[in-house]
Amino acid sequence: MDELFLDVTDLIERHLNERNINDMEVEFDLPGGVSFRYTPGLWAGHVMGESERELDGESGDSLPKWYYQMASHLASCIRLAIYSKLGFTTSAGISSNKLFAKLAASAHKPNDQTTLLPGVAADAFLCGTKLRGIPGIGHSACKVLLKHVSEAEMDEKRILEEDERDRGILDYVMMESENPDEAMLPDAPSTSATVGTTRQYLSRETLISLLGPKIGPNIYDLLRGIDPTPVVPSGWPTQISIEDSFQHCTNVQDVRARLLELGRMFVERVQEEEWSQESGWRRFARNVRLTIRRRQEGNIRAWSDDRESRSLPLPVSIFTHTTPSATRSQVLVDKTLLPLFRKMVGDKPFDLTLLNIAAVDFKKETVGRDIVGLFAAQEEGKTLVDQIDQEVINALPEEIRREILGSGHQDTPILSCTRKTDTGTSIAEFFAKGEGSGMGVEDLNPLPKDGRRDTVGHRIVNEQNTSTWPKGKRKVSSKKVNISKKKPKTDGPLTKMWRMGKEDEFVCPKCSESVAVSGVAAHARLHEKDT
Repeated sequence: MDELFLDVTDLIERHLNERNINDMEVEFDLPGGVSFRYTPGLWAGHVMGESERELDGESGDSLPKWYYQMASHLASCIRLAIYSKLGFTTSAGISSNKLFAKLAASAHKPNDQTTLLPGVAADAFLCGTKLRGIPGIGHSACKVLLKHVSEAEMDEKRILEEDERDRGILDYVMMESENPDEAMLPDAPSTSATVGTTRQYLSRETLISLLGPKIGPNIYDLLRGIDPTPVVPSGWPTQISIEDSFQHCTNVQDVRARLLELGRMFVERVQEEEWSQESGWRRFARNVRLTIRRRQEGNIRAWSDDRESRSLPLPVSIFTHTTPSATRSQVLVDKTLLPLFRKMVGDKPFDLTLLNIAAVDFKKETVGRDIVGLFAAQEEGKTLVDQIDQEVINALPEEIRREILGSGHQDTPILSCTRKTDTGTSIAEFFAKGEGSGMGVEDLNPLPKDGRRDTVGHRIVNEQNTSTWPKGKRKVSSKKVNISKKKPKTDGPLTKMWRMGKEDEFVCPKCSESVAVSGVAAHARLHEKDT
C-alpha cells in the first residue's frame, strides 16, 4: 500500500472553537457525522520532544503542544477505522511538516504511531537518519551526495594521519600493532551517510555547485528539516506498475514465465484502477515501460542500485476487459515485453534480480494502435469479433475500426458496415450472402456513396469465406472512388513493388492484377498469407 498526507490544522482549530475547555472527556466531531472521544492532556501513541515544548512559538512553529495532542488522537481514530472496516494495519506520523511526519511514521513500525514535536528532539532525530531515507532526495542526487561525502571523509582522514605522523603518533601506533599494514588501510567509502554527516561536509554553496541552483537549495533545506511543501490533492496516479524481486533469473524462458505472471497481475490492476461497469474506461495508458535490475558482482548486497528501463506503445488489447487476463498477458509479453527485453540485454549473459512493468502516459482519449496485437492470442473456435470487446471497437476511430474488421481475417464478415442500400439490404448482409464476390469498381456504382466507401476499403468475403478478386483489367469508373495519386501504404513486403496503373488503380507485381487504390493493402496481405 502507498501513503497519504492529511493537513488537519483547520479541522483542529474548528474543534477548539467548539469544545468546552473544562471537560474531562471531549467529543471530536468529524465531517460526515463521525465522532470520537478523547481525554485532553493525554497522547495517543509515542511522543518525541514533549519535555522541551512548554511554550508556543518554539523553533519557529506557532502551534501549541495541544494541537499535536489532538492530532495524535485523530490519527488513532483513523487507523482504528481502517482496521475495523478493511482489516489493514497502518502506521502514522504526526509533526509540523510532511518531512517530519513521514520520518515519524517510520519510527515505530509496524501498526503504531509517533508524534514528533519540532525542536531539538526533531533535529536530533533527523541528523541520525540515513541520507537515503530522506524523501525528496532522488536516487541520482543521493549518489552524488554520497560520493562527495565519501571523498570528504577520506580527505579528512588523510589530513589527520599526516598531522599525527608529523607529531610521531602514527609511527608509535604502527609499532604497537601486530599487523602494521592494517593501521594504514583507509576506511571504506561511506555508503550510508547520515543527514548529520552530510550537513557537516556540504554547505549551501557546495550543494548548488553539485546539483544546480534549483535542486541544491531545496536539498539544503530538507537536510535541516525545512519542508514548506503544502498538502494538496494528488489527483489520478501518473503510472500503474507491478514488480517482483528475486535472487536469480538467468535465461529467457525464466524471464518469460515471470513476465507472464507479472503481466497477468498488471492487466488486472490496470482494469481494476481504470475501468468500471457503469462508465467503462476512465483513461488509457499509451505506453508500457519495462524495468530490470541486474545482479552486480562484488557487491555484498548482490544487486546494483541502478535500474534500466525502456518503453514501447502499450498493446490496445489489454483494454478488452472481457478477454481473460492471462490471454491479454500473453499478447503483452510475446508481442511487446520480450522483444523489448531482448533489445535491452542483447546477446550477453544476464542475471536479473528484479522485473517491473508499468503503464505510463495516461490519456482520456481512446487508444487506436497495434491492431495486430488484438488478434495474437485468439482462442480456438472463436471468430475475430468474439475476441474483441464491442465497446473497444465502437470507441476506436472509424478507419481503425475498418482495419480491425477487414484486415485479412477470412472468418469474419464485415459486421461494422451496417448502412442500408437503396433496396433495404445492409452492406454486411450483401457480402455475407456472397453477392459481393467478384465485384469490380463498376459494380459499386449502384451502391450509395457512403456504402461504396465502406465496401472498397475491405476484402470482399463470399459465403465460403474465400476472398475473390475479379480477373482482367477493370475499366475506370466515371465516378471516381477513393482516387489517390500517391503510392499506397501497405504493411507487407510488397510495399515498394506496386506501380501506378490507371488513375484509380494499381497493378500487383506478383499476379499483375489491377486492384482498386483502397484495396491494395488487403490484396498484399493475400500474397503474404500464401507465402
